[in-house]
Amino acid sequence: MDLQLIDTKRLHLRPAKHSDLDSIFEVYSNPDVVRYTGDNPWTNKEEAAEFIVGAQEGLEEETLFGWCIEHKESKRIIGTCALFECDLEKRVAEISYEILPVYWGLGLCSEFLPLLVEFGFQTLKLNRINAFVATGNIASSKLLEKNGFQQEGLMRESWIDTNGVAVSEHVLGLLHKDWLLGRKAH
Repeated sequence: MDLQLIDTKRLHLRPAKHSDLDSIFEVYSNPDVVRYTGDNPWTNKEEAAEFIVGAQEGLEEETLFGWCIEHKESKRIIGTCALFECDLEKRVAEISYEILPVYWGLGLCSEFLPLLVEFGFQTLKLNRINAFVATGNIASSKLLEKNGFQQEGLMRESWIDTNGVAVSEHVLGLLHKDWLLGRKAH
């Protein structure tokens, strides 16, 4: 399956290319970007190369559909987003997005998130999209809820961060039928 290109007013979502290596490294080496993911900041560009290869392999296996987020005006890769842990037989996936902090609070995620969800439900024929959000990541929880995701629970002490602190995560989900109802309401 080819990865669908997604365009918004200010963004172009496209597959990662090897020429994106430096930009992807910049995103994932930033401690603020990975603070709520449970991952350590990257320390070498080999991790970015592995990320790009992994994205291509995931697409071939139809287990990961990942995009680079390119800011149209600057032509700069400012983050990534994905539907991953995809099980197309069970019709479920998890959603993620990471953006450089300088672009936070500008409404960019609100531009592409509905299109990512639409891709999941319309193209991949998913029944459910999961999201796991660290309790301190209030902006992400609000974004997901604004887009129809419902809080379903709390995974206590889901992982230990780099400072040795236990992090709990909110469990959110969006069902296809609820997404359809939300679309009809707008």
